[in-house]
Amino acid sequence: MKNLILQWLGLDNNESQATPPDINHAAAALMVEIMAADDAWHESEAEHIKQLLTINLNLPETEVEAVFAAARQTQKDAHDLYHLTAVINKHYTPEQKYALLKALWGIAYADGRLDHYEEHMIRKLAELLYLTHTQFIQAKLAAQK
Repeated sequence: MKNLILQWLGLDNNESQATPPDINHAAAALMVEIMAADDAWHESEAEHIKQLLTINLNLPETEVEAVFAAARQTQKDAHDLYHLTAVINKHYTPEQKYALLKALWGIAYADGRLDHYEEHMIRKLAELLYLTHTQFIQAKLAAQK
């Protein structure tokens, strides 16, 4: 059981080397990164992420809590964002990356206000995902509606 959990979290059996997370885990961890950007963990943001995991990533509701908990741990332990965005860049189409960007904006607005740390983190992620500034602005405007 321990090995299964370690494998799912992206750690090998020796706990010394991280392996790339799967695509859903990487996307969920980026979502949690936005939730944590302002150092305030709002329940509305957490619920929005869980909805996105269910609807956008097509995860069964039985797996959502586990993926969310693992994503929170990944966000807590992460030293950088590159290992997560590299997985997204490798597997997502440009359209999927743009949809993820809109989802990140939705999380930032879920608590009713946009914090400048959240906006900064989304800007950084947009750059790491090779999205243009125009896409950054369009996604922001789409999320405000």
